[in-house]
Amino acid sequence: MSTMFDTYTDLTILGGPVRLYRAGDTGPPVLLLHGAMLDTAQGVWHEIVPQLAPDHRVYAIDMPRHGGSRPWTGKLGDAFYSRFLLELLDHLGWERTVLMGLSMGAGVAHRFALAHPHRVSALVAIEPGGVESRYPFQLPIWAAQRIPGFMRLCTWLLARTPGYLRSSMEGSLTDGADTPGFERIIALAMEEARAKDRHGEKALDDWQIDWFGPFEMRFHSIPELHRLTAPTLWVAGGLSRSIDKEAIAAAHAATPDSRMLTIADAGHIVAYDRPAQLGAAMREFLAEVLVSDDTP
Repeated sequence: MSTMFDTYTDLTILGGPVRLYRAGDTGPPVLLLHGAMLDTAQGVWHEIVPQLAPDHRVYAIDMPRHGGSRPWTGKLGDAFYSRFLLELLDHLGWERTVLMGLSMGAGVAHRFALAHPHRVSALVAIEPGGVESRYPFQLPIWAAQRIPGFMRLCTWLLARTPGYLRSSMEGSLTDGADTPGFERIIALAMEEARAKDRHGEKALDDWQIDWFGPFEMRFHSIPELHRLTAPTLWVAGGLSRSIDKEAIAAAHAATPDSRMLTIADAGHIVAYDRPAQLGAAMREFLAEVLVSDDTP
């Protein structure tokens, strides 16, 4: 069966390659931003796009240094992504769009919405990075990220240990190997690990490394969220060990036009664990907050 990921358009944004996928012919535009490390658009959003496409023009990108969006040079941190999304929206000719992101993608999305509020019509932030002020084992993680060659070694190992990658993914998903599409998820993750190795990339994204300071996060948005003007849905996975649910609740409390949903039996990658519940919540939220929008 064909999907939106069978065809794509390759763009050049800020001098680098970006692969864009599209589905749906009517309704307001929705831009999907996946997470870090081994995430890709066709991995994370495979089950979400069909739920949104009947009523929205859905666009998903492979984030820089993921999937078909390679190669990139330079540091792709927090400041880069603010410029990147601005140029991407300008290139697509959109005055405003809905932003939906998972993990790093949700961090990029909500920070862009703070910096450019007039460009975001609504925001869905799923298990968002960028909201916590501290992380467990903050100093050791920060130090490990900066050991020369260590992040590159991690990539080399991931690309050569499919058994470890499979067991790690199985342990991170609520239903383990019984997750619908598990073999497809594993195949895409392994393909991504090998691509990262071929291109000499670190295991972590620059945005993640940029986020970490030695004693606290270099940026955490909760003190700024009172300025967020876009209607926002914050989504937490009830079983997630990656993002502190109290931090997501604090982000919800700090955001003026905010809703929060906790999907009790989902982990960090909610789009894999409970795609039907997540997709239904997205559709309900967008139906509530969006008026007719003919933005190109």
